[in-house]
Amino acid sequence: MTHPGFIGGMIGAFIGLLGGAFGTYCSYRNAHSLRERRWILFYAGALLTLIGGFVAMVLFLFPPGTMPSWATVGIVALLIPLQILGIRHLTRLRQEGLAGKGADLT
Repeated sequence: MTHPGFIGGMIGAFIGLLGGAFGTYCSYRNAHSLRERRWILFYAGALLTLIGGFVAMVLFLFPPGTMPSWATVGIVALLIPLQILGIRHLTRLRQEGLAGKGADLT
């Protein structure tokens, strides 16, 4: 018999990946310029690689059930500043694109 926690973990991870893909798709679709679209794809790929690498590191370095608390805190502490910087850069790209079209930015 399969452990219910394992099934829930797999379903939760799958739903999380679908949510990330849908969010990336919506951001890509709502981008105003090619530079914004390129940044969104680059940024999504970079974050996916970073998170995947961090998860792989934790899974392979520690036996099951012994994941240290710094792993969770570390990934959150790393992602929050990266999200802020990514959103600032995307906002700057959007403003540059609108300024180039003669739009009022005030």
